[in-house]
Amino acid sequence: MAAGNTEVARSLADLVVTDRSMIWNTDLVEALELDNLIGQAEVVLHSVLYPTESRGAHAREDYPARDDANWVKHTLARRDDAGGVRLGDRPIHLSPLPNEVPAFSAEPSGLLTRPGRSPWVA
Repeated sequence: MAAGNTEVARSLADLVVTDRSMIWNTDLVEALELDNLIGQAEVVLHSVLYPTESRGAHAREDYPARDDANWVKHTLARRDDAGGVRLGDRPIHLSPLPNEVPAFSAEPSGLLTRPGRSPWVA
């Protein structure tokens, strides 16, 4: 993976936008979109390799077993301004939320209407 990332980074370094206009500059927009997509792809690749287990559709040949003792957690990923990817995790809340949901009144609040007028009429 590192070799592929280096090759992609090298090819992006050669990217040049020749159109210098600031109005309807589709070359610039496409270059920015490409940079964004490559950055997101790099974060996804690092995130996929972070857990050392197989789970459902996230199967890995090098770690074929599921490991609930170590990997029942959310993966957090961040790409910094220098292009480096930082990975972490946070616990999953396994207990369900309570059924007590606060009730909301069906009465209109009056915030959007003037007395005696429809809210859709100026």
